[in-house]
Amino acid sequence: MDALSRLVELVGLRAQLDLRCLLAGGVETDEQSAPPGELLFHLVLSGRCRLTLDGGEALDLQAGDFVALPRGSAHRVRVLDGEVPEAVAPLLSEESGGLALRRSASGEPVLDLLCGRLVSASPLLGLLFATLPGTLSVSLNGSAATAQLQALAALIREEVAAGRAGVQAVVASLANALFALALRAHAESGDGAPGLIRLLVDARLGRVALAVLREPGRDWGAQALADEAGMSRASFMRHFGAAAQQTPGDFVTLVRLTRAATLLRQSRRGTADIGEEVGYQSEAAFNRAFKKALGLTPAAYRRGG
Repeated sequence: MDALSRLVELVGLRAQLDLRCLLAGGVETDEQSAPPGELLFHLVLSGRCRLTLDGGEALDLQAGDFVALPRGSAHRVRVLDGEVPEAVAPLLSEESGGLALRRSASGEPVLDLLCGRLVSASPLLGLLFATLPGTLSVSLNGSAATAQLQALAALIREEVAAGRAGVQAVVASLANALFALALRAHAESGDGAPGLIRLLVDARLGRVALAVLREPGRDWGAQALADEAGMSRASFMRHFGAAAQQTPGDFVTLVRLTRAATLLRQSRRGTADIGEEVGYQSEAAFNRAFKKALGLTPAAYRRGG
C-alpha cells in the first residue's frame, strides 16, 4: 500500500451521501458548513453550476466534475444553465430511489448534483489536511486521471438513475475513490502548497512517510528516517521541511497520535499499552503528548470528551 492510501486508511474517511439535487435555471442554494471531522463534496452528474465559498473563492463545475471542501466551508451553489424566471420556484424535499431529493417545484431541471460528506473519527483531521486548498477538485476535462474518473462518474450516474437497492452504499464507496483521485491529482499537479500531501507523493520522502505510517511505534530518530530515504541527515532534514512544512518529528507525532486516537475509541486496551504500541516509552509521556495535541488526556478522549 502506498503512503497516500495508507493515510486515507489511517484517518478512516468514510463517504456518505446526503442528497441529490435536481434544479431548474435561476436557482441558488446556500449550504451550511460541516462540523469538525467532516469534509463536504459535490459531484455534477449533468449541467453546470458555480460554487462560491463564504470568502469569495468561486469554482465553475460541469458534468463529471468532483469537488471536495477539505475545511467543510459554507458555500453557495448557483445553477448556470437554463432560463432565469421572474420568480424562482421553491425547492421541494422528497425521496427517490432510496436517496433524499431536493428539486425545483417547477421548471425543467438543468442541474443534477450529488451532495455528500466524508466523515472521519480522527480528531486530528484538521491538522492532517491543514495545507489543502479551500476546494479540491478533479475535472474530466483536465485531469490525468480522466479515464478512471469517466468510468467512476458513469457508474455513479447509472446507480443513481436506476435507484436499485444499496445505491447509497455503492455511491458512497465510489465517492471515497473520487476523493483519493482528487488528492492524487492535487499532489501531482505541483501547484499546491507544501504540506503533508506533497510529502506523501515524493519519490524518496514518500517511502519514509509510508514506513512511519506502517510502523508508528518504531524508534524514528532523524538518522533512522534519513536512512530510510537513502539521504544524509542534513539533506533529509532540509528536503523534508521544504516538502512538508513541518519537522520529521512533528510528522511522526501526528501519525502516532492519530493511530492512538483510533485505538482508544475502537478498542478496550489500556492507555499504557496503546501508548507503547505507537512509540511512547511511558504512559506519562504518552499522556503529555496526547493532551498537548488534543487538549484532553487519552482517558478523557476515550470517554468522549
